[in-house]
Amino acid sequence: MGFSVVHPSLRELPCSRRRDSLSNKNPTVGTTQNRRDIRLVFHSTDWVLRRHILLIAALATLALGAWCLSRWQPDRQVRRHTEQLLAAIEDKHWQEMAGLMGDEYSDRWGHDKATLVDHSKQAFAQFFVLTVTGSDLEVEESNGIGRARTHVAVTGRGGPLADLVLSRATELKQPFSFTWRQASWKPWDWKLIRIDQPELEVPEY
Repeated sequence: MGFSVVHPSLRELPCSRRRDSLSNKNPTVGTTQNRRDIRLVFHSTDWVLRRHILLIAALATLALGAWCLSRWQPDRQVRRHTEQLLAAIEDKHWQEMAGLMGDEYSDRWGHDKATLVDHSKQAFAQFFVLTVTGSDLEVEESNGIGRARTHVAVTGRGGPLADLVLSRATELKQPFSFTWRQASWKPWDWKLIRIDQPELEVPEY
């Protein structure tokens, strides 16, 4: 039996001869549309990313500003400078000590800036182990003048002069008073202008 006879219903099925539905379509149209969609997605993602970066930068700037304002408060600066002064004496960094002092420094013992630094060098010269610490630090500030009161303890080992300094230091019961002045518009620019301790008597050199 041959296959030359084809049932009429089979002639209605799609065949390769009906290519008009595909041949009329331009493949570049779909490609262009896809590219446009991809660009839109990337543009949207890039904008979201930039917006997040700007938000993070703004928050970081605000946090840094708040930290600076807190750190630069006058009472904090007076406290910080007093601690730096005691640390400079302990480490025998006399240049740093001088840098913390104002040129107008004076006290009831007759020291100016230069003589106080020089006498401090002599007083602590024989220490080969030295610790200078402050405790119960209290600070007050008004109109660019700050005062810090703290009990100062001096401990260590050294020669005969060091032993004399240690002996006199243990006799002091009252706190030291450190007076500071804001030297310029800069919130961190404070200079020491006076030291006092009612019980301390300094011998003449």
